[in-house]
Amino acid sequence: MLTRAINCLAQSLALACFPGLVWGASGIRIIVAQQPTSRGVLQTDDTTQNLGPYRLIGEKFTVVLRAKRLPETSDRKQMETLSALEIRDHAGAVVYQRTFAYQIVAGKFAHTLTASAKLLPATNGNGLLITYREGSPAEPSTTYWQVFGFINGKLGLFSGPASGEAPAATGMLMGSAVRGGGLGMPMAQQGDRVELRLWTGNFYVIVPILVDWRHAHVLPAEHCFESGAGAGLRERGCDLRVEARRSTSQSDLGFVRLFREPQESEAGAKHVVVKPDSPVEYLAARDVIRWTSNGDLVQASFPDLWLKVLIDNDDEKEGWIHSEGEFRAVGLTGADSEP
Repeated sequence: MLTRAINCLAQSLALACFPGLVWGASGIRIIVAQQPTSRGVLQTDDTTQNLGPYRLIGEKFTVVLRAKRLPETSDRKQMETLSALEIRDHAGAVVYQRTFAYQIVAGKFAHTLTASAKLLPATNGNGLLITYREGSPAEPSTTYWQVFGFINGKLGLFSGPASGEAPAATGMLMGSAVRGGGLGMPMAQQGDRVELRLWTGNFYVIVPILVDWRHAHVLPAEHCFESGAGAGLRERGCDLRVEARRSTSQSDLGFVRLFREPQESEAGAKHVVVKPDSPVEYLAARDVIRWTSNGDLVQASFPDLWLKVLIDNDDEKEGWIHSEGEFRAVGLTGADSEP
C-alpha cells in the first residue's frame, strides 16, 4: 500500500490515489468522482429530482433522487447515474437515506442506476415501493426494490424475503390446484398482494409478493410444488405472467426446442422453425425464484428460467423453451425488447 501511494504521488499530485470503497447497488465498487482526460479532469454535475408527495396514512412523503451527470458523452444512457436517495417527511426531515457508488471509465459511467417510486394503497396497510434498475453496456440490467411502511408509528424499511425461507413458517398449505398439476401454497398471513414487474434480460415477468403490514415483512405470495421422487413434495416454481415485446429486427430463421414440460428431456423435445413472420405468443414463465439481499436492497433472480410460447397459432407448436439462443429465436433479443 505504501509503495502504491508513492507511485501515485510520483505520477500526479492531482489524482486521488485512494479511491473509497463504498457499498453500491451491486456490491463493493470503487467511487471515481473525477477522471483525467485529454482535456483535463472530467467533472460531474449534480442534479436533483423530487418524486411525490406520496400520502401514507395521512402523512406526506417526498422521494428525493440525487444524481451525477457527465456533461459530455456519446452514450446518453451512460451519462447520468443515481448517487443518493432520500425520503423526506412533510417538514423536510430525512427519514431514510442511502448513497450509491459510481465509477467513470473511458469518459462514461461504467454502470448507471435509476430509481422510481410507487404508492402501494392496500386493504391492511399503506406503503411505498421503490424500484431500482442498474445497467451497463455489457451486462443485462438488474432490478432491486424496497418496500416502506409504518413501523411503530414511523415510516421504515420492511424486511424482504430470503431464499430457503420455509413455507410452513409463513403460511399454510391450502392444497389448491394450479396449472401443470402442482399444488399452490397461498400465504395464510394477513397482508396484501403486490405485483413486481421484473426484467429478466429478455422480457418482463410479473412476480406476486405478499406485504405483511403487521410484521413489516415482505414474503413470496405463493409457492408451487409437485410430487418428488420420494414421498415428499418439491418446489417447482409457479407460472408467472409475462410482458414481452418482439424485436422488429429479426430477419433470419430461428430454431427452438419445444418441451412439453419446463425440464430438459430430449425424448420430449420438438424442434420447430421460427420464421421472421411467424406469429409468436408468450404465454407464461416459470422458475423457482431466488431471493437475495444486497444491503437493504432486495433482488429476485431467475437461475433456470423457462418461457412458454405458442408459434404460428399452432397447438402442435406450443411448449417451453429456456436458452438464451431460443429466447432470441422467438424475437426476444434483450435490448430491443426492453421498454
